[in-house]
Formats: sequence, structure tokens, C-alpha cells
Amino acid sequence: PAITDSSILQNDIFRQANPAKRVQTIRPKDGGKPFMQIIETGLAMRVEDTQWAQGHYYCLHKTAPIGTIIKLTDNETSKSIYLKVMGNMSISEPSSLVLRISSFAANKLGLPDKPFTVEISYALLD
Repeated sequence: PAITDSSILQNDIFRQANPAKRVQTIRPKDGGKPFMQIIETGLAMRVEDTQWAQGHYYCLHKTAPIGTIIKLTDNETSKSIYLKVMGNMSISEPSSLVLRISSFAANKLGLPDKPFTVEISYALLD
């Protein structure tokens, strides 16, 4: 029998995703300040962004500080965009969900309304 309940299908997507996080400390040779490069893989979804001004590349992340710039790469198309963290995701979100992005950003990449696989990267001062 075919599954017609989309919430069941989405739950399967969340269970099948294998989130991963790599953190590397970079020490510039020119004596600059060291920083941490963080790379995460997992799922992203659109966020209902009625409170945000339209036409902006915004996102929510679980731990990145507000104002952080995140590079998002869609795993299927290899297209990338840069997003600004505007807030933190709820801790009740599935662990495989690494990012929620504005509808404007998702539309620019041609991404679906359902979860999609991504790689994100950003840097923080060490």
C-alpha cells in the first residue's frame, strides 16, 4: 500500500538522514587570530518567515550565534548561497535538521517545500 500521509514520509526522511559535524581549528600563518571552521551535513527546511523582510537570505541554526554568515550547499545540485543567522532553532527540532532557511533563499535555489540534504559551513573565532 502507498503511504499518503506526508507527516509519515517526513518522519522517515528525518530518521534516514545522517547528520555529521566537523570542527577544525585554523591557525593563520601570518599571525592572525585562530578560528574554528565548522562543517555540518544534514537536512534543511524552509521556515515560515512572515516576520522577516522579504528578499533576504536568512536562516535559523541550533547553535551558531546570531549574525553568523553560513554557506549552504544543496547536495543534489551543488548550488551554494550565503545566509545570515537571525535566530536559533528550537531544541525540539529533529537532530537531523541542521538549518531552517527563508522562503526567499529556498526559492532562489529552487528547493522544495520538504526537507532537503545540505552541507553548511561557517567560521567562529577560536
